Amino acid sequence: MRRLDGKPKKQAPEGEIRTVKNGRGGLVKRIKQNGKWVILPTPKEEWRGKMQKYAHLKPNQCTICGEIKSEEDFDKLTEKSKRNPDKIYRRKECKSCRKVKEQKYISDNYTRLRKRRRELYQINIEHIQKWRDDNRDHLNKLAKENRLKRKAIMIEMLGGKCVDCGTTKNLQFDHIDPSKKSFNISCVLSERMLNELEKCELRCGDCHLEKTKNDFLNGVYDRTSFNLDYIGYRGEV
Repeated sequence: MRRLDGKPKKQAPEGEIRTVKNGRGGLVKRIKQNGKWVILPTPKEEWRGKMQKYAHLKPNQCTICGEIKSEEDFDKLTEKSKRNPDKIYRRKECKSCRKVKEQKYISDNYTRLRKRRRELYQINIEHIQKWRDDNRDHLNKLAKENRLKRKAIMIEMLGGKCVDCGTTKNLQFDHIDPSKKSFNISCVLSERMLNELEKCELRCGDCHLEKTKNDFLNGVYDRTSFNLDYIGYRGEV
């Protein structure tokens, strides 16, 4: 085909995308494939095509395990429909299967994800430090609340009351056999900490002080290395 001036019409290269009118007042995108112009599907048509793989599923059926569960076992999506904004959309995978899927992805890509996190931290280090300084009180409050929650869990695991007087106030972790003590108990729910917690029992502050004093006087502790001021001992060494 030639133009009006007689020169040959320039052919579009393969793979070129053009935007043209669709005859209804709208625009569509076309791509050149195998010498022909093919209309690219709209995002809505693409979404409908992807949703075809879920057509065989029953309501509230997980796509991974295939089990039919309650609606609350599926996480909510943040996207909302323009036609029906009150409708709640949920994921197709149940919470348990999605958690296993995420953990597998993290373990398979641990090195790459860790490297990426370090790169992002170095890029935004000034912004992160400024945000931490501006929200220091809020972060300290959250840290204290989380520490108290973990401590409450650990206290509940040991019975929730003093083994001597039965009180539930001012409870402390006391090692049953001081010779087997590896480190002090802190509010961290780790396997190492839980193993150390098995060596302990709960005592209130007064009972803990009395037991420690008796253990010290009976020679359980090494007097040369023990902090006497810490237990409030005022007798003779």
